[in-house]
Amino acid sequence: MAAKANLAHGLPLKPREAKQAFRRYIKANLNLDARGHRKSYREMAAEIGKPHTTIRNWTKAMFPKLYALMGSHDEPALEKPEDSPGSTSEEQAAAQVSYHLSQALAHSHGVKDPDARGHMIERATTVLNEMKSNAPFNSPGF
Repeated sequence: MAAKANLAHGLPLKPREAKQAFRRYIKANLNLDARGHRKSYREMAAEIGKPHTTIRNWTKAMFPKLYALMGSHDEPALEKPEDSPGSTSEEQAAAQVSYHLSQALAHSHGVKDPDARGHMIERATTVLNEMKSNAPFNSPGF
């Protein structure tokens, strides 16, 4: 907490002090959100005041097991979609589905067991095929 307060109001931490603060941050489980889910590198970086790449590199060096669970991906942090004035319920539903699919992908990086990955991929394939056959769609081209 002291390191966090110093980040906001005190002198900049020296590199060694910043690493120590990050180590304490992880050990205090501050890298978990209120539901106990791991925060992204970008979320942690915003709290700590360092670039997300630095947070990723420190995680890799200091907490290799956590790094293995989180992966090395630099995917942008997705905000949970809020109801936007003027957007249709279908647009809101599409934004919610896209958000949850991205969350599923992020969580899948931590699953290394081949059987568990096989079950996930089978389920994802089944869902995708059902989504495709459910109604006509236009591909956005990405």
